[in-house]
Amino acid sequence: MNGQQALAVKLCFAHAVPAATRLHAGPAARWASNALLEGSRVGARPSQKLARTPDGHLILPALPPHSCIRYLLELKALERRPHTTQTWLLPIGAWLWRPDRALLNRWGPRGTLSVHLPADLHLSVPFPATAPHRYTLPASTFMYSGRSLLGRYAHARFTAHNCLVDLAFTPNIPEPSQQALIQHIREAMAAVSTVLGHFPAPKLQILVNGDRAQANQAIGFGQLTRGGGAGVSLWVKPTLDASELRSAWTCVHEFAHLLLPFVRREDAWLSEGIATYYQEVLRARTGMITPIQALLRLHDGAIRLASADAPLAELSRQMSRQGAYRQVYWGGASFALRLDAMLLRKSAGKLGLDTLIRGIANRMDYQAPPQSGRDLLGMMDKLLGNHRATKLANAHIHATPPASGRATLDALRALGIGRQTGTRTPRRQQSDPDWASRSHLPRSSEGPAVGEATRLPPDQALWQRLIAGPKNTNQSEEP
Repeated sequence: MNGQQALAVKLCFAHAVPAATRLHAGPAARWASNALLEGSRVGARPSQKLARTPDGHLILPALPPHSCIRYLLELKALERRPHTTQTWLLPIGAWLWRPDRALLNRWGPRGTLSVHLPADLHLSVPFPATAPHRYTLPASTFMYSGRSLLGRYAHARFTAHNCLVDLAFTPNIPEPSQQALIQHIREAMAAVSTVLGHFPAPKLQILVNGDRAQANQAIGFGQLTRGGGAGVSLWVKPTLDASELRSAWTCVHEFAHLLLPFVRREDAWLSEGIATYYQEVLRARTGMITPIQALLRLHDGAIRLASADAPLAELSRQMSRQGAYRQVYWGGASFALRLDAMLLRKSAGKLGLDTLIRGIANRMDYQAPPQSGRDLLGMMDKLLGNHRATKLANAHIHATPPASGRATLDALRALGIGRQTGTRTPRRQQSDPDWASRSHLPRSSEGPAVGEATRLPPDQALWQRLIAGPKNTNQSEEP
């Protein structure tokens, strides 16, 4: 790579900047040269070099609104980072300076960004674009992390469900695989859009990384970012076809996170649980999988919760340290199932989890400041006019795992869903959409017994409504 190639960055702040504001940067940006302060629209001044700390951060003087800084990032600085044929997946913080976190709440910085690249390179970012290589920076740019892709890559753009989708593929993903992934992404967006009636973000950046380590599954890993806009990074098997994506759930899971604001990680049971519940129910709702496949996966998730060694609230607090991801995700999904089934039953199918999610989305979007689990449950209670959401959540996350698991399995058994001990479900039954409404199976071969089979007929209307969503399809209406 030519050592003179550089990424030219111009960052302008919409608001006045307090004196002695420190701008932090990742390693790449610390190597930037020519960090200058430009004239502003209020009292133009000649360009001047900015003071820098020994660790490479910038210190700004007091500045009026619309002041700008500009700098060059020499691309040779990136050659030390892992890359695929000169294409780099970079945290935005690696090249975009950002203010002290202590200032974010009282300053709420917003701004604009302009970049200039060598002609043969591209840059994918989640920010709303106002012109080629010119972007608006919402406050979430400095509140949350985001990702960018820089280099030579294939890209695609389309609009679906009121959302502009900007896709970037690393060079090791062949064109047939790209087309299969685009179709799968469209299907996943359609599934998530059934909750609000449209996709929850106006723009979606998707970065698809070919990862040869993902040899056994089409999509090995995905992650949502919110900094500057909605972004999803996917690590995929480079060569794949549509048949390998039929059982993939990652896109629906990550897109479903956009239905809620960010939830603090100690309460991950709620955000990850709702996303995990929706990854099953919404795929069944739009025909990506069968209803029985969705409900049996939720059944097996309840078994995982029942076998945990600590209550869900404690597992959630220790999730990263103990690696209890599956138990937390599926334990939270069990709560979402219980809440949805309870609301649908008590309202004769008129209210459900979808209704609560729509109510929250009308008050705050995915870029809102971080919320606690208690905050979101409180919003649900206000929408319902009672404390059912909080009461059920407290009972679910603080009870012993076997008790929470049994309560979820009881809810599923009322729908006629279960697995029989010591038997395999015949393929014919697995593919039969009516089988769920006929089964009375009390046990799972993966966990403890959950009691005798109910002799009452399963609530087929509730089972169908659980997949289809509440009867009220007016997405603007609240309980």
